[in-house]
Amino acid sequence: LSYTIRTLSPVLMSSMSNSTIMTATHDDFSGSIIRGVLASRYVEKQNIKDNAYKDKNFLELFYGGLKFLPANPDCNGQRSIILPLSLQQAKSGNQNLEIQDLLTCTEPNKGYKSLRGYGIVDNGKIKTSSVNKNIFMHMSRSSDNERLAGKSSEGQIYNYESINEGQFFHGLIIGDSELLQKLIDGLNLKNKSMNAYIGRSHFT
Repeated sequence: LSYTIRTLSPVLMSSMSNSTIMTATHDDFSGSIIRGVLASRYVEKQNIKDNAYKDKNFLELFYGGLKFLPANPDCNGQRSIILPLSLQQAKSGNQNLEIQDLLTCTEPNKGYKSLRGYGIVDNGKIKTSSVNKNIFMHMSRSSDNERLAGKSSEGQIYNYESINEGQFFHGLIIGDSELLQKLIDGLNLKNKSMNAYIGRSHFT
């Protein structure tokens, strides 16, 4: 079962970082996030909030019956994949082979650099995809005096990165067709779609 996400507002899905003043975001929507969003929707629509852990269908769908794959960035209307770390692309000005794979090259050409990120193979060529992001800066108001004053008096700052609105991501849910139909029926979607809140501080 394929699904598509369209971001309606900036989204921040925190990634691991050593930085104390910068919170970075992932480039995809992990399978565990998708599973959680759909599980919440299922519990709400089936009115099993207090006893979901006893519901046979819920357990079958969200605890082993289905596999939720991440929603990766759109690339020409397709679900992109993470490019293998062995790929390299020619540096600017190099007219040799555009891409080489270190796993299959016996004598790698010089003047190449790593090819990272997401992409697809289209007519024998690799097309890459990128995620548009933004960085927002905030003044810290963590101390008691700063919170009461509503402003920063110590000048501390922090930044966070987010995925911009208006972008598309595609993912897959894998499982038996009967289970997939149970999931669709249980979610009670309107026009095959739903709105969801995802990410850090997702209620804002």
